[in-house]
Amino acid sequence: MPSLTTLVERHWGLSHVVSDATLQQGQTRSVIAMRSDQGRFVAKMYQREWALGLVNPSLAEIDQRLGIFDYLARIGVRQAPSILKTIAGDRFVRMGGMIVYVLERIEGTPPPPTPDTWADLGRVAARLNARTDYPHDYAIPVPGAIAELTAQAARYPFKQEFLHLVSTLDVLQTQPRGLIHGELNLANSIRSPAGRLSVLDWDQAGTGPWALEPGYPLITTFLSEDLKFDARSAAAFYSAWAGHRGIDAGRRDIIFTAALLHALRYLRFGDPHRRWARIRYALAHKQEMLLALDAGAW
Repeated sequence: MPSLTTLVERHWGLSHVVSDATLQQGQTRSVIAMRSDQGRFVAKMYQREWALGLVNPSLAEIDQRLGIFDYLARIGVRQAPSILKTIAGDRFVRMGGMIVYVLERIEGTPPPPTPDTWADLGRVAARLNARTDYPHDYAIPVPGAIAELTAQAARYPFKQEFLHLVSTLDVLQTQPRGLIHGELNLANSIRSPAGRLSVLDWDQAGTGPWALEPGYPLITTFLSEDLKFDARSAAAFYSAWAGHRGIDAGRRDIIFTAALLHALRYLRFGDPHRRWARIRYALAHKQEMLLALDAGAW
C-alpha cells in the first residue's frame, strides 16, 4: 500500500508532497497537514466503516456527504475550506481500509473566546440556517438521536429523569428545516492573519431542524462544567444569529430543548456525573439563561 504522500501525489496530481504535522489522531480519524509545490493542504483519513462519523456508509453516501464543500463554494460561503478533487474528478479515494480526502489548509490561529468571536459565529449560523435548498440531511437525525439516548439510559443512575428529558425532544422533529453545521464552536474555528473567521469540520453538515444550530452552544459551550454561564458570549451569538428579528418566547423554548438534546448526547463523551449536574443546573436556571437569547445588543 502506498504512503499517504505518494497517494496524494498520484491521485491529486500534487508534486513534492510532504507531511508537516498530525493535527488530530483518533481511533477512527486522522488529520494530516501537508505541503506541496502547489500549496498547503489538509488530508483527512477515516476508517472506512466510520467515515465522516457515519456508521458503515456506502461510497455513494460518503461522496454525497462531501458534496457540502461544493455547495458552500457555489453559494459563496467563504468561511469554509474548499475540497480538492482528484485528477479523475473524485472527492475522495480509498487507501486500504481508509477513506482519504484533501481540503484547502486555512492558515491562522484559534480565535479567542470573546463575544466578538461568538458574534461572528452567530452570523455564520444565521446565513447557513436561512438556506433551505441543500438536498442532503444533517448526519444526526432527531429520531436517531432519541433512539440512541433511549438505549444509553440504562447505564446511568439517573435513568428515569434522563428518559423524561429524552421524551421532551420529539418536538424538534416538527420544526422548520435549514442547513446546519451542527457544532459551531471555537474548536471548530480558525482566525486568519487578515482577521477572517473560518469554520472547520463540515463532515456532518446538512439540512435539519433549525433549532439544532443555536441550541448547540447554549449548554455544552456557554455553560461550563463548573456551572459558570458566559452570558456575554451567549448574548453576542444569539443577537448576531437573530439579527433584527429577535427571538420570541416560543423559539427560545425550542432552542432550549435543542440544547438539551446536545447536552444529553455529550454526557458519554466526558464525566457523565459532572455533565448531568450541568444539565440539572441548566434546567433550574432556564429562564436566567434564556435572558441571553433576548439580551439585544451586548
